[in-house]
Amino acid sequence: MSTPPPGRGKEQKTFGWFEILSSAEERVNFLLEPYIPVEGIVFLHGKPSLGKSPLVWWMGLSIASGRPFLGLQTRQGTVVYIEVDGPPVLVRPRLRLLQDAFPDDVPFHTSFLHPGFELLRPTAAVQEELALLRGLEPSLVIVNTLRKTFPLSANESEVPSLVYGAFQRYFPGSAILLVGHDRKATADDQTLPGEESHSGSQAWRNDAQVVLHLVKQGGRPSVIRLDHTKSQVSELYPPMMLKLGEDGSHLSLLGEATLQETLDALSMMEPGLSRQEQDLRLAEMWGCSERTARRRRVLVGEMATKEILSQRPVGFRKSTT
Repeated sequence: MSTPPPGRGKEQKTFGWFEILSSAEERVNFLLEPYIPVEGIVFLHGKPSLGKSPLVWWMGLSIASGRPFLGLQTRQGTVVYIEVDGPPVLVRPRLRLLQDAFPDDVPFHTSFLHPGFELLRPTAAVQEELALLRGLEPSLVIVNTLRKTFPLSANESEVPSLVYGAFQRYFPGSAILLVGHDRKATADDQTLPGEESHSGSQAWRNDAQVVLHLVKQGGRPSVIRLDHTKSQVSELYPPMMLKLGEDGSHLSLLGEATLQETLDALSMMEPGLSRQEQDLRLAEMWGCSERTARRRRVLVGEMATKEILSQRPVGFRKSTT
C-alpha cells in the first residue's frame, strides 16, 4: 500500500490538562456553520440525480469567495473539488452556468479523476495529482462521489475509517466533504429514517463529525430538503428547504424563490375563503400536504408583515441564529 506524503510540519499531539484548559480555542471553528467544521469529516448522502452536485458546488464556491451560503456564514478559504462521478465534457458546462453568481478569480480548483481511482493503492499519476492538490493547501476538499475512490466493499465496517483516514493523511489540516449515495429503495424502506438510508456500513455515518442528508420534498421535482442528521460539533440545524434551478446548477432557498409566487396565488383567490380553504388550494397547487401549505402561508404572512413595517422590498432570508 502506498504511503501518503507526510504532513505540513510536525505538530504537537500530546497535551497536559493545564494546556487544554489554557488553550486559545473557545469554540469549534467552521468553514460553513454549522455544516462544515474546520478539519472535520462531513458525509453528505442522497439519491442519484437529486441535486447533490449543485449543493456542494454552492457550498464550495461560497467558501472560496467568502460569501454566505444561502444565509449561513462562511470562512473564506481555498477549495479543491475532486470530480470522480462525471467526465469534464459534462461537468464543466454546468459549472460555467454559475459564472453569474461567483467571481471568476475565487480559489476553487476542480480536478477530474473520472471514472475513479484507488485511494488506498493509487497509481503514480493519481499520487502526483493528489500531491499537486495538496500543495494548494485547501481549507476544504470535496469528493464527488465517495464510492468511486475505493474498490473495497462499502458494507464492511472497517472500510470507512480506512478511507476517511487516507483522505486526512493526503490533505492534513483540510476539512473533507464526501458525497455518497442512498441505498437502493425497497418496499421496506418507505419509512426508513434518513440517518439509516445511506449505502454501505453505518460506520460511514459513525466515523464522520457531521452527516447531511439530501431528500426530495413534496411533489415538486425541483424542491429538495437538506437535513442535518448528525453533528458532534454543534446543535442540529433545522431542515433547509431548497429549490434547484431549471438549469440544474443554480440553487436557492425555497422561501426566496417562491415568496412572490405564494403572495400572487393568495391574491388571486376569491375573497372570503377560510384559511383552511386557502391551505387546500395551495396544497393542490404545489403538490404538497395541507400542513406544509399552512406553514408556507403563515411564513409568507409573517415575512410580508415584517417587510411592510420595515419598508423594505419583499424578500426572504433564512436566519443564521
